Amino acid sequence: MSEMVLIGLLILLPIITGIVLYLIRPKPLRILIVVLESLFLIALSLILLSKGPIELSLSESGFHIWNWVVVVLDYLLLVYFLYIGIKRKSWLISLLSLAQIGLLAWLEFGLVKEEVVEPLFYIDWLSIVMALVICIVGSMIVLYALNYMSDHEEHLHLEKSRQPRFFLWLVLFLGAMNALVFSNHLIWLYFFWEVTTACCYLLILHDLTDEAINNALRALWMNLIGGLAMVVAMILAYKYTSPQTLALQALAKSGVSTALLLPIALLALAGFIKSAQVPFQSWLLGAMVAPTPVSALLHSSTMVKAGVYLVFRLAPGFQGTALSLVIAVYGAFVLLVTATMALMRTNAKSVLAYSTIGSLGLMIMCAGINSSLAIAAGLALLIFHAMTKGLLFLCVGAIENKIGSRDIEAMEGLMEKLPMLTTITLMGALAMLVPPLGVLVSKWLAIEAVPAMSSRWAFIIILLLTLGSSVTIIFWIKWMGRIIALRPTDQRLKIEKLGFFYSFSLLVLLIGIVILSAFFAPVVDRLVVPYLTQAGYQDVINVVAFNIRVMLGGKVVGEFATWPLALFAFLFLFIPAFIIRVQSERVRPAYMCGENIGNEPKFSSIADTPMEQTFRGFYFGETRSERLLNLSSNLVGLLLLGLVIGLGIALL
Repeated sequence: MSEMVLIGLLILLPIITGIVLYLIRPKPLRILIVVLESLFLIALSLILLSKGPIELSLSESGFHIWNWVVVVLDYLLLVYFLYIGIKRKSWLISLLSLAQIGLLAWLEFGLVKEEVVEPLFYIDWLSIVMALVICIVGSMIVLYALNYMSDHEEHLHLEKSRQPRFFLWLVLFLGAMNALVFSNHLIWLYFFWEVTTACCYLLILHDLTDEAINNALRALWMNLIGGLAMVVAMILAYKYTSPQTLALQALAKSGVSTALLLPIALLALAGFIKSAQVPFQSWLLGAMVAPTPVSALLHSSTMVKAGVYLVFRLAPGFQGTALSLVIAVYGAFVLLVTATMALMRTNAKSVLAYSTIGSLGLMIMCAGINSSLAIAAGLALLIFHAMTKGLLFLCVGAIENKIGSRDIEAMEGLMEKLPMLTTITLMGALAMLVPPLGVLVSKWLAIEAVPAMSSRWAFIIILLLTLGSSVTIIFWIKWMGRIIALRPTDQRLKIEKLGFFYSFSLLVLLIGIVILSAFFAPVVDRLVVPYLTQAGYQDVINVVAFNIRVMLGGKVVGEFATWPLALFAFLFLFIPAFIIRVQSERVRPAYMCGENIGNEPKFSSIADTPMEQTFRGFYFGETRSERLLNLSSNLVGLLLLGLVIGLGIALL
């Protein structure tokens, strides 16, 4: 297969499939098309992996034809955003759309003179990593949606299915994401960036409730701010690059002119907004109203990763500058704040959303530290976080469809009702915390990278990182404790029946996490280290040697011994669960300060009034602390973002 055909299929196959799914109404045919498209997309991504880096250019005539197609579609998309602003009476969306239309027209028709960007598609190991996440994790989520959306619409009692429209935007999004991470032309990157924004808006809007409409509009105007920052960045980048160009690689190489730090800072701002970093986190929290496959795909595994991808792509361009240091502090700050906010929520999707924002902040911190070890940690975290958090979102969606709630408090004793689904959820949560699974090892690599910074600000980053990681452990343990709580019984758990695509997607992701974690070092050595060399990092580490020493308990920078800790966790957490059995004669009803009513968790209270035994965790959000923390963190976040842009202007 030629390189041009391969790249074309990775971009166009999902787009064409999405259109076909919109036109095809019978459910069996929809299932067949989604299954075939998913298998083809996964196969294509693996072929791309086998080929390695690709630089793809078009002939001059071919470039101009396709460039005009992108330009026309770009303006149509912006006009659509303007239409939404007028229809929904949102002056902010209207102004942001008009501003982008005007500035883009000035750039394309006033500044740029028939430029051909070479190469048009620059696919290095960073792009390949993103394509694997998009195609493999994304396909599992789309397959899961085949079962989920049927249950979702059954609960809504819809007379007419909206699934054709839903799958149109869900599958089309995969092609747009592939094009985004492949594009070297900034205008093409911008177009596909805005396509993902449109898909996000339409999918949040899907259920057409007042809450869905309001949250979709918030997601749109916030992401349009990022789009505006990107247009301004393109104008400045074209003005200050020498020779003048709109190639992303002109900004993404080490040692660029200090005059380019402002467009780099503006592009980083667009990335922060896309990744829902503080103070823009509210759009992602509001997006949780969308069906769970949307949360898993766009708002956890792929779209929000586009923002992190752009920051990683630009990292060589701001290496060794004050801008890099501020970005590191900003990412660590986001991790701490969002982890604390997660303690205040009982809604499982909100907890996962805050956890996602914090993990993205950790990746941004790694990009700001900007050493080879930090970048390796950030990219490894990107891979394993996409799989793990995607799995957890899918678990929550399946649980919600089974018990009718996504509230953590409603999940008490879930192991008794849904043992298989609960076990998978528990394993997903443990994958965020327990060695030697990939998310935790990636975080340890990041922790190792901080002390190596030659900066007085390293102490602040270490403090934020330590506190944020500690708080993260608390909310995961609170949730896990809730779902595994069981009343003493001698009855065996009955495995529940799940839909085929539920089970298939969940098990594939879980098995993938375990297998890739077992081969963590080879995975990083194969996918991440080549990017470090290609991007020009001078102190490229031997991650395989590093991790082998860590696994055996050796001392590199710190004292993290992965495999001994993993063995300890297995011995003290899992073995008791297999060997402890409750004997029926030892089962007694719990004493509840009154006369028990049978074996149920009820007792007779005052005047023989039946009372039910209830337990509830403490959530700080029940006080005014959440509003105060939200306000103060937004102000600090704005201050840090202002410092990012200010540094870019000062060096202009």
